[in-house]
Amino acid sequence: MQAGDPERQLSSCRCHPLDSHHGVSAGLPAPVGSRRFLSPDITGSLSITTPDQTIQEAQGETVHLPCMFTLNPEDQGPLDIEWLRLSGPNEARDHVIILYAVDKIHSDFYYDLKGRVHFTTNDIVSGDASIKIRNVRPSDSGTYQCKVKKAPGVAKTTIQLTVVEFIGNVSITTPEQTIQEAQGETVHLPCIFTFISKDQGPLDIEWFRLSGPSNEAVDRVVILYSADKVCDDFYTDLKGRIHFTSNDIRSGDASINITNVQLSDAGTYQCRVKKHPGLVNRNIQLAVTGSTESVNITTPEQTVQEVQGETVHLPCMFTPNPEGQGPLFIDWMQLTGPENEVVNRMFIVNLADKIYDDFYQDMKGRVKFTSNDIRSGDASINITNVQLSDAGTYQCGVFYGHGAVKRTIQLIVVGSSRGAVKKGHTWESVFRTLLSFRAGLSAQRPGKRGHTEHMHRQRQGLSPIGSSIECTPWSKALWPECCHYK
Repeated sequence: MQAGDPERQLSSCRCHPLDSHHGVSAGLPAPVGSRRFLSPDITGSLSITTPDQTIQEAQGETVHLPCMFTLNPEDQGPLDIEWLRLSGPNEARDHVIILYAVDKIHSDFYYDLKGRVHFTTNDIVSGDASIKIRNVRPSDSGTYQCKVKKAPGVAKTTIQLTVVEFIGNVSITTPEQTIQEAQGETVHLPCIFTFISKDQGPLDIEWFRLSGPSNEAVDRVVILYSADKVCDDFYTDLKGRIHFTSNDIRSGDASINITNVQLSDAGTYQCRVKKHPGLVNRNIQLAVTGSTESVNITTPEQTVQEVQGETVHLPCMFTPNPEGQGPLFIDWMQLTGPENEVVNRMFIVNLADKIYDDFYQDMKGRVKFTSNDIRSGDASINITNVQLSDAGTYQCGVFYGHGAVKRTIQLIVVGSSRGAVKKGHTWESVFRTLLSFRAGLSAQRPGKRGHTEHMHRQRQGLSPIGSSIECTPWSKALWPECCHYK
């Protein structure tokens, strides 16, 4: 999220910022991610716009301690930024933990945070002195002070950090992965999660775009779910192109789609699920390609029909270009929308020669790749015990090197009943049997409708069918060689 006024940004989409709706009540622990705002200490013309606050984070996560400042033309001296850990009840003195001076960064003062504390931006002079502490521990809890100096201006703000042990049971079942998509397509970033009754707090979902050599910096929030409301207008570059895929996020699906994906959308995205006291996140690497020439799917788009309860085969044969290089990635998705433009869910994936098939509970244990050697060019799947609810449009995506290609298969599932045709029989054989039975009854009644084709079949050298067939315009149209009608 951009620095500035988060309350104003969030009000535009009529939802609460994650930090504000939790609240912090006296005598109660603050939920993970909550903040209590106090007042900044400002001296001189230089000013820090970040107020004093309390931040709570779960053990093992990366915590962001903000410190945004503005300079005044009167401030002519060198810019110095100093972060201190203030002394506590059992500490004799304050500790400098990171320092910016004379365009250089020094972060090796405090042994307990060595290698874990960093400024969030390389352009500190632009007004961002915020820091990140990675893999936070309960021992990191305490009071931190950001002090900005540019003579004659001096300003400071304090952050109270509380690190809690992870005791929640929120879990993201989606593995970390790389997803590749062709420019202009719709890309699906999965995030399936579960939680149990011990997680009593409100459900918050945040998707971030990360940056930095180790993805340690949160570039910005791209979409947010909080207090049963969705906010998706934080990030201008994705405005109008990013959506949650499910209308029932509470059911455990926090996946998102990005439509008309661009080369500039490539990067690392993080799905974070919070339900106090649980907190968990998962990174997804997005690669966007501008070419589709290194792989080709030879299976045509088609409609496949199967009877409920049977095993249906959805074909997807492909040929990679010998000149193509890079990992092979296969995904199968179910599409929705008037023009199949929306990815409803991903349900089986082959990534780096590993298969993941537990994304979608309704198909868990029923969907399998048909080949053990997918690299040979067969990405087809079977769905066992196919149900009426499985009907719809399925998409096979093959990504290889810089190439990406897709093919859709329309699946129709017909209901099974007591009169259904058994395997090995044809509808023609069933109708012949029925007509023969009806003709036998008709032959026992006098009149023209009792006429049979017995003599006709003998003259034609045809073998009898049952006793006889009642000839009607309908039956003659079906089998003219077997019925004579006047």
